[in-house]
Amino acid sequence: MIEFVKKNIKLSLLLLALTSIVYYYFTRDLPIKDIDKNAPHYVNNLYFGEDYVYNRLPENEQKAYDIILKNLKNSNNTVKVSASEFGCDYEDNCSSLLAELYDAIAVDQPALINFATYRWIINGDDLTIKFTNAAPLKLLTDIGMLRIERIIDEIKRKTKNMSDAEKILYVYEWIGDHARYDTLFTFASKNQSIYNVFIKHNAVCAGFSKTATVIFQNIGIEASSVTGFMDASHNIGHMWNIIKHQDKYYFFDSTWAASRRNKSLEDYYFGLFPPEMDSYILDHPEWYPDVSFDMIPGVLN
Repeated sequence: MIEFVKKNIKLSLLLLALTSIVYYYFTRDLPIKDIDKNAPHYVNNLYFGEDYVYNRLPENEQKAYDIILKNLKNSNNTVKVSASEFGCDYEDNCSSLLAELYDAIAVDQPALINFATYRWIINGDDLTIKFTNAAPLKLLTDIGMLRIERIIDEIKRKTKNMSDAEKILYVYEWIGDHARYDTLFTFASKNQSIYNVFIKHNAVCAGFSKTATVIFQNIGIEASSVTGFMDASHNIGHMWNIIKHQDKYYFFDSTWAASRRNKSLEDYYFGLFPPEMDSYILDHPEWYPDVSFDMIPGVLN
């Protein structure tokens, strides 16, 4: 009798697993169809990067970018290279290069779901880069990836018949509804990824910006993450978005929604009001198109 029960339990579990697989793979649209998985900078099916920043970098920086990205894709914790291999020959020069490459990869590759940040140690010509992951185990990252694909698929269905203006408002409110600003660990290194937004539901500006970029591409809105400061004093480092709507580009900052979380608050929608963001300073303005500080047509007006 016991053996019979065990066999039935195993059979039931097997049928459940097969049913789940069939449901998962045949009842959805994968995020971003027709991605070239053989492209050198392919990361996953969530986002198709066009090497927007990479193509603007000089050759030595592209080489360093490639080395860092390769190690990120392989989930390595540490990479050791020679500073001369990165084309830098003293500490300040190398530090500036690595800070710029961090911004470049964050902007170009928002779908690196486990990449939070990195730090570096320079000792003569020896350069050591240590990566911080959003999740402690690759298994958690893989499971998270499946969950994020499901969520994006749901968002695509819900926004399918919306106008572009409605989509912009939807993404802003979706981030505000599904994640909160991490006030407890604001300066922690692990809350910079889309993993934090989709799976852990708490992040800081980098996580919200990257999430918005990934969602926008999946629903047909041109968008990019950007880095910089919230004011000219350069005291408040920040990450937000530039989006395209009706042939113009605008700032979009969903951190306002995630930090306020209450739509009745006067400043909840400030991240959709470009005039409220005219003090923002871009880190690398040469990477991005010129933006308008007029109101975004059809969004809240």
